[in-house]
Amino acid sequence: MTRVMISYRNLPKQRALATEISDMLNDNGIGTWIDHRSIPMFSTWENAIIDGITNSEFVILCLSPEYFESDICLMECYIARGYGKHIIPLVFEHEDESPDGISAIQRVFELITSHEETKGLEDLTVGRLDDNARMFGLPMSKDDVFQRILDVIHQPTSDIKYDVCISYKATQGEYATRIADDLNGDGINTFISTRSLKLGNPLRPPNWRAILQSRYHIIILTPDIRDSVYIKNEILVSRTKETIFMPILAESLVDDESARAEIIDTFTTPEFAMLKRVQWLIPENGYDAMIQTLLNYIKSNNS
Repeated sequence: MTRVMISYRNLPKQRALATEISDMLNDNGIGTWIDHRSIPMFSTWENAIIDGITNSEFVILCLSPEYFESDICLMECYIARGYGKHIIPLVFEHEDESPDGISAIQRVFELITSHEETKGLEDLTVGRLDDNARMFGLPMSKDDVFQRILDVIHQPTSDIKYDVCISYKATQGEYATRIADDLNGDGINTFISTRSLKLGNPLRPPNWRAILQSRYHIIILTPDIRDSVYIKNEILVSRTKETIFMPILAESLVDDESARAEIIDTFTTPEFAMLKRVQWLIPENGYDAMIQTLLNYIKSNNS
């Protein structure tokens, strides 16, 4: 049986949520190791923790600002990484309201890079169980995150060859994901961070591979994409090969002439200036007409 070790800070709210994760995994036929259930009475707890890690295939790190105050938690993280376990990082909320107003996700990422035990986790796909949780701009409920955990365990990463990759700002996460879902549903393998990156995956290498594989590169146009070094570099990689660029105006900007003019006027770097020379797809006749136009174009060019 697959086994998952759950590392968390033993504080009331966080213990309750870690236990809920354990119960969810158990209900889905996955064995778990969690300290308050799995350390035998009168055993040496440190040895029990090490056994829990080494005998598990996956380790869920329940990262909170308080997690980094615990030497035991940091030890668990370091041993799990040293043994090459598949890490599933999750961000939990502050145990109490943050006195400085900094969100849990902001504080956790600050702390990750300042501790030797956790350095490098910032380069992995992280799930969130804090307030207003999102994944690359796509809203996530607790059940959504639980399903993502199950996906990692039940569905090993497959070597998909992508036809299309999508670049977008986080504000367009729902719109870009809707496009990706419709393309994938029609048999066109489409890479988008919200669907293609699993929890614990490295962030950048899968993205680079998808860009280099894809014949088509969709870019969701908004005035603020010029501020994204990620999108700029994704276009830069795409330009090194024969790519068909597909700029699509964000649906919310169809009737915003000033925003469209701003996009044109501010695309001054070589990467973004190139997008001004490509005919944009503008969903003036609604989303359904736009997606059908996109599908027709890709299919006709692939035939």
